[in-house]
Amino acid sequence: MGVLIGFLFFQSSLSLLSVNLVLSLIYKIFFITILAVLFLTDLKKMFIPDRIILPSLVIGLILSLGITIYKIGYLYYFLLQNPVGKFLLPPHSDYFLRHAFYAAEPALTGILMAILIGGFFWGLIIITKGKGMGGGDVKLGAFMGLMLGFPQALIALILSFLIGAIFSIILIIFGKKHLGQTIPFGPFLVLGSLIVLFWGEKILNWYLNLSIGT
Repeated sequence: MGVLIGFLFFQSSLSLLSVNLVLSLIYKIFFITILAVLFLTDLKKMFIPDRIILPSLVIGLILSLGITIYKIGYLYYFLLQNPVGKFLLPPHSDYFLRHAFYAAEPALTGILMAILIGGFFWGLIIITKGKGMGGGDVKLGAFMGLMLGFPQALIALILSFLIGAIFSIILIIFGKKHLGQTIPFGPFLVLGSLIVLFWGEKILNWYLNLSIGT
């Protein structure tokens, strides 16, 4: 956990310290901490405790909405204090409304992804009659979607399935597991989330450039 948070600070532009950067670091440190705890509990016990994941969902939502409210409030205050900025406020212009929506977009997409990923995992439970996924994975998937938003949460989800498939094949090849045996999926969701948290933008840009190139 210390290495992960240290790497987070290493990646951050601390020379340009601002309130937005501090809020972003708090948000990401909280995410990393919960992921690290859930990684260990699911790996050792094949169990994602409700007393950790449920409060984490609530705290994550509060952090997301709080950061959004701060950004919108600061924008409004900045424009209000500026003689020219007053003309960018309603009813003179839609500038403030447009930028307020941009500021709210991460929180809105996070809530949407939480519902979609949680619903997707819940659907897998119904289809497989509880053999392909657990209830803890549903909540962890929702937490991942809430904290990462779109499209980062989708990339993390794809990476999770990809890493899980590769790891499972390796275990089968070396005889550690057999077809039909279950392995905890939570650690793979955590790994996918951490990869996206640190390198999500680079992965997305690489994919977009690859798509444009083809």
